[in-house]
Amino acid sequence: MTSYPSLLSVLLVLFAFAGSGCASLRVQVLQPAYVNLGRTEQLSVVQATGRRSKRELIIDELERQARDAGFFAVEDRTDEGIEIKLIGGSAETSGGTRDQLDIEAYLRIDLLEWQADTTRRTQSYRDDNDRERVRTIDMLVGRVVFAVTTVNWQGRALMAENDYEQVHEVQLGEMSEDRVVFEAARRGVRLLLRQITPTWHFESIRWDSSDKTQKEIYKVAKQGNRPYAEELMREYLSADPGNSVAQYNLAVILDAQGRYPGALQLYDQAMKGGAKGFYANSRAACARRLAASKAMAE
Repeated sequence: MTSYPSLLSVLLVLFAFAGSGCASLRVQVLQPAYVNLGRTEQLSVVQATGRRSKRELIIDELERQARDAGFFAVEDRTDEGIEIKLIGGSAETSGGTRDQLDIEAYLRIDLLEWQADTTRRTQSYRDDNDRERVRTIDMLVGRVVFAVTTVNWQGRALMAENDYEQVHEVQLGEMSEDRVVFEAARRGVRLLLRQITPTWHFESIRWDSSDKTQKEIYKVAKQGNRPYAEELMREYLSADPGNSVAQYNLAVILDAQGRYPGALQLYDQAMKGGAKGFYANSRAACARRLAASKAMAE
């Protein structure tokens, strides 16, 4: 007899929780990389020094990895005679017949080291009688060092002679010398791209569902037609200009469209009329998205 009321109360609690769940709009935000190249999507390698055959391997690997990552397009333009010279914190490009594009960054790659050596490592192990033993293993070690200078189309140095040093080692006989050094080079290229490639992040912007009459507008926005949802919410707000929930939700719609300055103004209006805890959180997140957007537009 006591189990039925208990089960009912649990169901009521679960239903209430589900009904009050946080509605939100999901957005995809592009965050700048550690080395911010701005809105650049085209990387042109215009100058390279060092052993020609080896530096070409690095450029080919950069093209391949960038293509696989799906953000940058990389072009080898080292035969056009373009030169990059660093002057203090700025850079100067000269030569060539290039067209200057505002989506392009120029790279200079200086191959400083490409070598393979053998070394011996000691390794502890236990034999069949569980006694500790030490054995010596001959290893083949590949080492690559290259420096990268990146200049935007305006001639500003975004990265000046950053060194990329990587090592790859295997047991002697498992890999050729050329291959083990190339694997080290692949690691260096991977690190370079990781430092300069922007990343997409999914974020959720909380909707204020306390005003049930705005539920249909939320559905429109949730389905992806955010311009129409904005139109509906502006009509709603014109009929009730002091509605802080509508002000907030209109801010959410603008925020989800990447129109951050307008969204911030509406967040501020909503917080004056009926500040809720999550209003401030949403505004702060919008400000961060605006900062990331400005950084990417440089």
